[in-house]
Amino acid sequence: MSGAAPRADFEGCVARLMWAGHQLNALDEEFRIWMREHDPHSTTVEYYPEANVHLFRLSNQPPPLRFGVVAGNIVHQLRATLDNLVWQLVFLNGKTPRGGVGGNQFPIMSNLKEGQTFSDETGSKLRGVSPSHAAQIERLQPYMSPDWPTDISPPLNQHPLGRLASLSNADKHQVLKAVRVEESRPPLAVDFNSDTADPISVCGWAAPEDRHPGAIVGWVQATPDGFHPDMYMEYAGWGLLVFEDGLPIIGCLRAIAGIVHLIVTGFSIHRADDPGLPALSPQLVEQVAAQPH
Repeated sequence: MSGAAPRADFEGCVARLMWAGHQLNALDEEFRIWMREHDPHSTTVEYYPEANVHLFRLSNQPPPLRFGVVAGNIVHQLRATLDNLVWQLVFLNGKTPRGGVGGNQFPIMSNLKEGQTFSDETGSKLRGVSPSHAAQIERLQPYMSPDWPTDISPPLNQHPLGRLASLSNADKHQVLKAVRVEESRPPLAVDFNSDTADPISVCGWAAPEDRHPGAIVGWVQATPDGFHPDMYMEYAGWGLLVFEDGLPIIGCLRAIAGIVHLIVTGFSIHRADDPGLPALSPQLVEQVAAQPH
């Protein structure tokens, strides 16, 4: 005689979300400590006398590889939380989920193949999930938000589940690389060892997205009076930990974690055919990312 299917239990989803939240806080704090200990704002100066140009390079101290590993682990837990959720929805429907290739998982789809429906594309992934819950999951899909704006600041400029899927896929093949950029415009302070009257004729700063270890972050064209002056740069920006494409790591993962938390809460607390999930939007992403969860 076969036993009854286990009852739905969403505690595993909650535990993964809690772990991800703790790790996000720890990563944020560890980066701040690393910034203070490694003097990331120090610069080196390159002088080109033929043009009287001084170039300032940010010190070549990239963040440790560990930061990318931790970020990847957080991504994994958030993605796995959604897959765990689908398993519990199958139990909630009185069915038994399937693992392995072709088994149950949470679909994240940016588009549908021509002539195909959501049900066609996700038959095995959502096997055993009630039709009403499957319809709710479809509402959350990136392709259901074709007008998502891309001309706003990250991480609001991409559907959070689409972002989660791309980060998860990338992390399966390589360590997500964490780099540092400077958040604010760096002022220049110039010190001369010789008497010079108004020596600076032209100066400039790199764009924030181009300020990374080893990069030229500022330049000054000067016409010194007398010997070549010693110059230095005082840097007042604060570093931001980002992925290689410039996406802020902490802000992005907090936004995704907030949306995953909202989805899990909707299905696990209400458990009804309609969990009452709101439509995903940049405004909602911003709102949930700012809330503790």
